[in-house]
Amino acid sequence: MESTTLKQDDKISHLRTENASLQEQLSSSKKAQEEAEERLSQMNQEMSSSKPSSPRPTRRRTPSTNSSRTGNDGTGLRSIS
Repeated sequence: MESTTLKQDDKISHLRTENASLQEQLSSSKKAQEEAEERLSQMNQEMSSSKPSSPRPTRRRTPSTNSSRTGNDGTGLRSIS
């Protein structure tokens, strides 16, 4: 009976040690996650503050020189037939 009690006590001690270790790992992981989320938030703020406040200007379209739609004179205007 004593050997069974000693085995159980040893197992309980081992489980307590393992539990404490797992709790420390969990705490460390949570802290690392919080730090990563904070860095991500800071990076997002930096990116949004570095964007120009006004939209980029649109590119001007050049007249098409397709002869089926426009005149052959290069003006981009249709000829009236």
